[in-house]
Amino acid sequence: MKLLFIQLVVFVCALIATPGKLCGQTTSATDYFRSASSGIWNVAASWQSSADGSTNWISSTMVPTQAANLITIRNGHNITINSSVTVDQVVVASGGILELATGASSSLTVNDGTGNDIIIQNGATFKHNITGSSLPSFSGSSMVEIQTGGVLEIANNNGAPSNYANTSSSIAANILWGDSSILNWNSSSSPDDGVTYFPSTSAIPIFRVSKAISFGNTLATVINGLLEANATVSLSSAGTKTFRNGIIGSGTVTSTAVNGGQFIIDGATAKLSGGPLVLNNNGLAISSSTTATLGSNKTFSNFTGSTASASATLTISGTLTTSDFTIDGNCKIQIDGTVKTTNANGLSGSANTTFTNNLTLNNFGGLSVVEYARLGDQTVTPLPYANLNISGNGIKKIVAASDIGIAGTCDIATSNTFALNGTNHLNLSNSSTLNINTNAIFDNGGESRVKGGTNINIYGTFITRAAAGFTGSTSTAIYGVTNTAVLAIYAGSTVEYGAFADQQVTSRNDYSNITFSGSGTKTIPTMIPSGTVTIKDNAIADAFSSRHPSFERV
Repeated sequence: MKLLFIQLVVFVCALIATPGKLCGQTTSATDYFRSASSGIWNVAASWQSSADGSTNWISSTMVPTQAANLITIRNGHNITINSSVTVDQVVVASGGILELATGASSSLTVNDGTGNDIIIQNGATFKHNITGSSLPSFSGSSMVEIQTGGVLEIANNNGAPSNYANTSSSIAANILWGDSSILNWNSSSSPDDGVTYFPSTSAIPIFRVSKAISFGNTLATVINGLLEANATVSLSSAGTKTFRNGIIGSGTVTSTAVNGGQFIIDGATAKLSGGPLVLNNNGLAISSSTTATLGSNKTFSNFTGSTASASATLTISGTLTTSDFTIDGNCKIQIDGTVKTTNANGLSGSANTTFTNNLTLNNFGGLSVVEYARLGDQTVTPLPYANLNISGNGIKKIVAASDIGIAGTCDIATSNTFALNGTNHLNLSNSSTLNINTNAIFDNGGESRVKGGTNINIYGTFITRAAAGFTGSTSTAIYGVTNTAVLAIYAGSTVEYGAFADQQVTSRNDYSNITFSGSGTKTIPTMIPSGTVTIKDNAIADAFSSRHPSFERV
């Protein structure tokens, strides 16, 4: 009899249960909610509910409010708010969209609950598409969090949506921008200008432009993040335009007049890539505190008006790492900081160098550094450098028929060879230093000379291929140097006589290791090396005339 009663209850329950509901289960205002499909927020059919948020999901009989436990908009679902609602504990998951489409008499209120109250996760979107004029209102310290990869999309300009990111707006403190969060300006109406977008924190949000806009003001416009211009951005007026962490995207960023506010990049890190930059007379400045990375080939051009053209300068006061990419255009380049290139073709002079031959490379600032950093062989452009670093590995060689100048320091790092072309010279100023570090090689290439300098420090290997030898005359590899206060040969270093021809060996008593290589006869005078003497290849060491015991045994 008891079994029959239980079966009858189950049968009746099955008859009265509606699809998607368990027998006896109803929706409570404090349930967990998740989107059932795309739809309207205030329509119950848009939702499923569960008492515990993990099991027993049913078709909801209510719409979620701030009383709900957790509200999730799932991948592929677009939930639209088109009437007044108050919400809390909302999570928009990757692929989900929360669209704000309130009218003139309706608005969204964000309740101040536990934690951040609306969370836009990576790949999710909060879409501003109101037909009225009311942005969300926030109770207490309620918060909308745009996480890394999350998007706040501006589909129209109703209600001053710049205020989501404008740091002087009344709701700025209620929007939390994560690192690589995205403000997607997808409206043809231009955003506010003369304001600061995003707070000055360590996070680097992205101001993405998806439709052509123009803005400018006599006041400064600042983006404390990265400008991603995927459509044309036209910048006007005298106020400076600061893109703290750089400019990327496929669109053109352009001045609208010959004269106008300078473009500035001043973040600790920055990126430059994508479409052209068209500059006014005040150009673009990369701040001394900035390390910028070039992520693609890029063009920097002068603005051309109906009656005049700008004469713009890209000023690098910080560090610009260019990798293998090129910078083209017709503006000037001023290097006051550091340029680090791995371009195999060198710094300038052709269509394939870091700075193409269409650009004008100004004089180098006194503290500037150019670093050839390729992991492999690389051409060094012969220019009058302030400071030159040779790093990475492989052979860094001067090919062009021109002298190279150093006003400051030339530093050759471990595992690198810096080679002259055998004809032209390395000219050091009277205050310059040449450092050949341990396991580094300097190769004069033939009859090239090292001229001038205050200090020449050999910790690694110096290869001379000059017929007249290493030091002492105007024909030796180091031009006229005999003073050990200028030339320091350190323990463990090597001087190599490597010509494929006869060579005169310089008489010095401060050699550490000495090597004779190549071919031909190396005529050795009296001298006392402190380390190892090596003879290799087809070289002949003629020590007979020196009558020195060390060499009579060789």
